[in-house]
This record gives sequence, C-alpha cells and structure tokens, in this order.
Amino acid sequence: MTQLARRLGMGRVNPLFLHDSQHVSVRLLPYHVVARAMRVSGPEAMARLTLEVDIARHLVGNGAPVAGPAADWPGGPHIQDGFVITLWEFVEHVAANGDNPRHVSEATDALRRVHRALSDYRGELPSFWLKLDRCDHLLENEVTIPALGPIDRAFLRSTYGCLRETVMRTPFEPVPIHGDAHLGNVLITPQGAVWNDLEDVSLGPCEWDVGWLAEADLAQFEPVNQDLLSACHYLRSFCTSVWCWARYNVPEKREAAEYHLEYLRAEFGSRGPG
Repeated sequence: MTQLARRLGMGRVNPLFLHDSQHVSVRLLPYHVVARAMRVSGPEAMARLTLEVDIARHLVGNGAPVAGPAADWPGGPHIQDGFVITLWEFVEHVAANGDNPRHVSEATDALRRVHRALSDYRGELPSFWLKLDRCDHLLENEVTIPALGPIDRAFLRSTYGCLRETVMRTPFEPVPIHGDAHLGNVLITPQGAVWNDLEDVSLGPCEWDVGWLAEADLAQFEPVNQDLLSACHYLRSFCTSVWCWARYNVPEKREAAEYHLEYLRAEFGSRGPG
C-alpha cells in the first residue's frame, strides 16, 4: 500500500487494517481513503474491479447512498506487488446492526434508492449466476476446498443444481441489483445508511437482493415472487457456505461454513431439494 501511495504522489501514509474478507481493506491515514486489495487472478479480476469503480461513479452521480471511489486520487484499479487495488472514500460510520429497527429501515430505504439509481446504468452487467456458478466450480474437486468432505461436497452440488433449476423455471425480469446485499455491507452514518462493496452488481431478480428482509419490509420492493424469494434465500445460504468452506482456516468463516451446511441439510435432507 505504501508503495502505491508513493507512486500516486500521496507521500508517506500510515496503513490501518480495517477488514479481511474476499479482499483486504486498509485505511491510508492521514487521508480519508480506503484501499481495497485482492490478489491478481488474471484479466477477469481487473475487468471486474474496473466495472465496480465505473458503477460506483454512476451511482454517486445519481445521488445513490453508496461509498464512492476516492475523490482526490485515481480510483483505479491499480496493480502493485501482485495485488489489484482500488481506492475509495472513507466513510465515518458504525456497523449496521440487524437487531436495530432503525438500521434495518435505513438500509432498506437505501437499497431501494440504489436499485433506482442502477436502473439507468448503460454499461454491460454480468448475470447474477456468475457468482453462483463460481461457487459450484469451487466444489468440483477437493483441491480447491480441502476441508470439505466428498459427501458434503456432493450434497452442496446437488442442492445447487436443484435450486438453480427451480429459479430457471420461475419467470422473472432480470434487473440491475447490488448482488451481495446484506447488512455486513451497510455503513450507518449520521445521514443514514450507505451501501458498500459493489463488485457483485449484476443482472438478476430483485428477490436475490431482498432475501435478508423481514416480510414487513418487502413492501418497498413489490411485487415480490414468494417462490423465487424462497429459492434465492437458499441459494444465498449455499453461496455463503461455499465461500466460507473455502476459507475454513479462519475461525469465524469455519463457524459460518458449518452453520449454513447444516441449515441446508435440515431444510432438504441429505440428498438436497427435489
């Protein structure tokens, strides 16, 4: 991070670690800038993050409540020391709390505004299936997720196949969605909720984005297909389980991996839905 900062003319910065998930987030003090870095995995990663920055600029331009690219420095993506890095404005915030009705209400309203601002984006967006199929590919062999046994691997693949067929049989109009909408990607500020992490913006059913909401909060997104909502709910659990099994060495990921696997087993039995 320090080398990139020097390269961009920022001078000396003091990196402050913030978060480690699919990417590493580091604040570059004394600036109000957050650097998000991930390992370069070919041109796909570069294209994905280029699209994310472009979408974020579009949303900011439309007045959507999102954390935007850095205003005073090139947002990127930049390549440095084997990482691809994007720069974002740091937002003073507290983490969203699902047990706080005000936080949930603000996040719901902010998501509706993000959807509205995305509706006139003219760039090409991937299908939401891309993220899910990536999870399925991770399950193809034991090398990619060594902690997951063959029986559990087969169960998750079978479950995904059946749920995918259910969604494909259900008519819906793909629309631009956040793609990874959950409260972990919400920042609560004095001005309200702000959505973060836009790298999974895609075309898909609105039901994919609103599965975390209680029934009473869905009114802002009607009409909602309840069958599609249910299938998307289980697909989100599948996706979470796979990503967390892939990082099983991290204690909190291990707990989530096992929880979502057992949740799907409790719902569908040992052989999956169908």
